[in-house]
Amino acid sequence: MARFTADPGGMAAFASFAPDLPLFDSGRSHLTPTADLANDTALLSADAPSWGVLSARAVARMYAALLDEVDGVRLISPVSRSR
Repeated sequence: MARFTADPGGMAAFASFAPDLPLFDSGRSHLTPTADLANDTALLSADAPSWGVLSARAVARMYAALLDEVDGVRLISPVSRSR
């Protein structure tokens, strides 16, 4: 599995934003996700709907199943897709 690494330059970019930017209304700045958080084994093994650990092959199969049938599985109907 790929490991996340810290990007100090990326975090520094947030410091240059105006403090009243609506982006910051979604949470406190000390809760900003970091590489350490993304690599936390407790989070990676948690059963949380907004957090997933999967291979590139699994993601490709999921997207393929959104378009058409894959090994007998179709995630959405052709009618849903055409709307």
